[in-house]
Amino acid sequence: MLSAAAKLLADSVDDDSEEALAFAVSHIRVTDVVAEASRMAAQEQGGSADEFHPLSIGALYQIWPTQPDFQSALLLHIAELGSVVRPTPDTTRAHVAEGVRGVALRDLTMREAWQHNRSDPIARAMLAAFPRVANEQIRSHLAEGYAHFFREVAPAWRLILEECGRRMRPGYTEIHLGRAIAAVIEGFTLQWLVDADALGDPEGDPEWDLALRTIVAVVDSLTEHVTEDA
Repeated sequence: MLSAAAKLLADSVDDDSEEALAFAVSHIRVTDVVAEASRMAAQEQGGSADEFHPLSIGALYQIWPTQPDFQSALLLHIAELGSVVRPTPDTTRAHVAEGVRGVALRDLTMREAWQHNRSDPIARAMLAAFPRVANEQIRSHLAEGYAHFFREVAPAWRLILEECGRRMRPGYTEIHLGRAIAAVIEGFTLQWLVDADALGDPEGDPEWDLALRTIVAVVDSLTEHVTEDA
């Protein structure tokens, strides 16, 4: 029976149905959503949730006739939200204005991106979407989100590399660099959620860890020093 259950779970990754789409957020209950929506709206109005009820369960079901309908819309919404873009040219210039230069700028940027991905609730919630990429809607939303993210971070990494006296190796672009770094951070985030202690720095520096060392290795492998002649 365990083998059969494991096979069903593995097969579900290729399920492109709406039911499979909803399964990833099946733990979200409509009653809890209505209560939280009431609390949020009351906070905006300066009152209390007991006095202000902007939405009833019946009204919600007029928008989404079934709970799977609502859950599917929720997962698509999470995929659209994506995550806060880090780094950006503005955040990079702000660090430079504060006197953070050279490899110190690279290291600070890496730490901020790594920390953000571990703490951002939306980034964590998006993990639920990835096992459902067989669904075309989820796949397209995630792909669009990634494309937007890498277009935004590419100029920032260009500035960072200039500060470090480095440039992309021939054939590679800052978008390739952004994708590689994102893959490292996302993969290590999953491992961090399971066993954070296992990611300690192999060199024993408390300011570093295995994820940051790996990001440095990726940056160094895809970039090169700018020669004096260049």
